[in-house]
Amino acid sequence: MVFSLTRAPLGPEVYITLAIGIFHALLGVAAIRLARGEAGILQRVLLAVIGTIALLAGSGLIIGPLLALAASVLPSQSGNIFARAESGDQ
Repeated sequence: MVFSLTRAPLGPEVYITLAIGIFHALLGVAAIRLARGEAGILQRVLLAVIGTIALLAGSGLIIGPLLALAASVLPSQSGNIFARAESGDQ
């Protein structure tokens, strides 16, 4: 995309391409930030929403958004995500 933008005349097409590229980058950053912490219900739902938006927007063609959707339904490393944490456990 950068190579094409260096050869293209400066016009509205360049700004549209940059806006689309920034949108896809922001979706990726949001997905990475959500994946850093412990995965609760809210994080899983948000990751599924981001994956769906990315799939509809064409981010990473098909593999990237499908991996985000799959990550939202994978089991948690610490066990049941519906279980409440006890105050004594750390």
